[in-house]
Amino acid sequence: MKFATLELYKISIVERDNIIATVNYEQNFNDNLKMKFGLKLTDKDRIATFRDEYYNWTGSPTPYLSNYSQDLVSQPGGTDYLRKEMGTTIGSSFGPVLSTDGMNKLYNSGQGNLVLNPADSQIPELGKGLGRNFNVGETTSSAYAMSTYSISNKWTVLGGLRVTNTITQVTGKTVVDKAVIDVENTKSYTSVLPMLHVKYSPIENLNLRFATTRTFARPNYGDISPAGSLNTIDGEYTGGNPNLNPTYSWNFDLLGEYFLDEVGVINAGIFYKSITDPIFDDTYQGTINGIPDIEISSPANGGSAWIGGLEFGITKRFTFLPGFLKYFGTQINATLMNSAMTLSKNINNPNGRKVSTPYQAKELYNLQLFYEKGGFNVRAAFNHKGAYAISFDASAKNTDINDIYYGKYNSLDFSISYRIGDHFTIFSDVVNVLNESLMYHFGPTPDRPKQVEYYGPKFNLGLKYNL
Repeated sequence: MKFATLELYKISIVERDNIIATVNYEQNFNDNLKMKFGLKLTDKDRIATFRDEYYNWTGSPTPYLSNYSQDLVSQPGGTDYLRKEMGTTIGSSFGPVLSTDGMNKLYNSGQGNLVLNPADSQIPELGKGLGRNFNVGETTSSAYAMSTYSISNKWTVLGGLRVTNTITQVTGKTVVDKAVIDVENTKSYTSVLPMLHVKYSPIENLNLRFATTRTFARPNYGDISPAGSLNTIDGEYTGGNPNLNPTYSWNFDLLGEYFLDEVGVINAGIFYKSITDPIFDDTYQGTINGIPDIEISSPANGGSAWIGGLEFGITKRFTFLPGFLKYFGTQINATLMNSAMTLSKNINNPNGRKVSTPYQAKELYNLQLFYEKGGFNVRAAFNHKGAYAISFDASAKNTDINDIYYGKYNSLDFSISYRIGDHFTIFSDVVNVLNESLMYHFGPTPDRPKQVEYYGPKFNLGLKYNL
């Protein structure tokens, strides 16, 4: 096999908390009334540098893989590649590859022959990969006050207010008139976040809770890049949006919990969230740098959204059963949700396209069966998460052809541990037993897959020492 291209991928991400200062004060007026006040200041930054360099070989002789026969290794897991998942034997056709030492030898000995290929390389000075090369500085200052008042042995009220100011500065590079220039964007906003919690205990083992709160979420650092990155191999362009607004939500929750006479609890509740400025990935097919049929994606704020649902849970040990069965127990949780979001207005959708709220599945289930006796613990856990949308084409009219979903997923894990004395614990885990595919697909059904991944089961065995 003759040498073709060497790829050198360089990543540097530095995240620092420069200042974290907190002051809290608590005043107990009496047994029924308590108040807390506080201030907090944070200053942090993130410096990210990515370089994806491709090198071609110049001069002679061009090396062959056989020149490094002493450094060849079989591809780890190559013969089993997708054999169990898809029944293919393609892995048996994979040839040997250079070991890490062999790659270092090739790179160090070929410095005089390796020449950067600017057409394929993604580096900032060439105006490429800019979406991954940017710096963020974030300063927040907050003040809060909260009070807890016990009206009686049945009623407790907690109320409070938090005010937070956020200043975000983003610096990076972009391309204007084919020239790479420095850009900077600063955004400042103040968030007013009230809360009210009410707890009512009509009988000894029953609690009813109501809460209304206003919360917010800042955009992810990766979403506020001032530029974008084009991957011509995958046909994808990912851009940023430094002008994103934070997402605000008014949350309403009603929860009941009943503690069983023997070890266990049953809880059930309803919830509703009214959301403004939700963030979604706007994805569509377009042309970038004269290259057609590129999947273009960048974050944007939607118009409005809501999420509502029911939740149920039970934790119970089977102490009512005879013999060794009384050491078994179960934990079950289930959430059923619905949601809707209005995308930004455009020519095709003057009122904004109606879709589901991103990253919100319609159902979540968790079932655990455990056995605990003394220092011996065995646990099996099954998890299910329904499909949910991660990006939308805001300009699409009456079609979801470009909407991207994360497919439904089931997982099964096992764990076992045994405590030896006061300090040692031997443990073992088997995760991802079902080895279901991680799938991204176009539209709400999986009949148009975009990306399919398998990770395989994993086994761990270890010994832990506690001081």
